[in-house]
Amino acid sequence: MEVNLGRVMGRGKLYIKTHKKRNGSYVNEETKSIARSSFVDYHLSEEYKKLSKRNIKVRKAQKIPHTGGAKLLSTKQHEMEVNLGRVMGRGKLYIKTHKKRNGSYVNEETKSIAEKMTQEMSQNVNSNEISIDDCVSKVLGKNHSGCVCCLGLGGLHSVVFLYTTRFSNHYKKSTYYLR
Repeated sequence: MEVNLGRVMGRGKLYIKTHKKRNGSYVNEETKSIARSSFVDYHLSEEYKKLSKRNIKVRKAQKIPHTGGAKLLSTKQHEMEVNLGRVMGRGKLYIKTHKKRNGSYVNEETKSIAEKMTQEMSQNVNSNEISIDDCVSKVLGKNHSGCVCCLGLGGLHSVVFLYTTRFSNHYKKSTYYLR
């Protein structure tokens, strides 16, 4: 008669006994080696090499690089708001993500843009408010169709701004509201 070890020892103890403990977590070595080999295989493939070369060209062609890394701008904005305890506007987010750790800007063009934004923010009372006429829109120009600059992947016009159209006496009046 065969004994089911899972029932005798309990499932937790069986799991602990059959898996090694490393760095406080339980790791199945077989699964880890399979995942590692597929990761290495993908990075050695021709498809990945072409993609990598293309991405290098795109990064070099950027006129205004940023220092935000892979973190989403919306996440960065939220972290800044939590740390400072107040709402962060797009202008301050732009300035923060285009400065190096030592406080200098990534290039001269970025420095001039940041100075213009700082000047616009000092003139505008509601500089932390996200709107169509905020400092980022005034300095960088109108946003491309379908996106809102300095808001990450979630920054779509339909998500950030509520666009309404009113018809009255044969003329069209359009208004943007912040959602």
